[in-house]
Amino acid sequence: MTKQSPPGWGNDSLTKYLDNYRDNQFATFVGKRAVISDLILIDGMYKLLLDGAKNPKPFIPMTFFLRAHSAYRSATGAVMAGQLYEAQALLRLCLEHSSYALYIGPDTERWKRWM
Repeated sequence: MTKQSPPGWGNDSLTKYLDNYRDNQFATFVGKRAVISDLILIDGMYKLLLDGAKNPKPFIPMTFFLRAHSAYRSATGAVMAGQLYEAQALLRLCLEHSSYALYIGPDTERWKRWM
């Protein structure tokens, strides 16, 4: 990689841990290519929907969709780093936001109650 770590990075237990986290992601990317291809494909489906969304109607579900996608990406990062247990909470969040989008839909009164 061409990027250099900032001065002081890796000199403490947290940033050293984050380096190990990233190293595990790289190892998973190389060693589990078929599985990673599936994760990339799913992310691509999210991106296809997001990139095609111009002034979505109704708008409210889109806010949940963005959150679901963010939770998916966070879960993917955790899984690739080997943190399967921790990823479960993120995947649950992904499903939660998708369910909120479906349940609330265009109903602004439900949106106000949720907020």
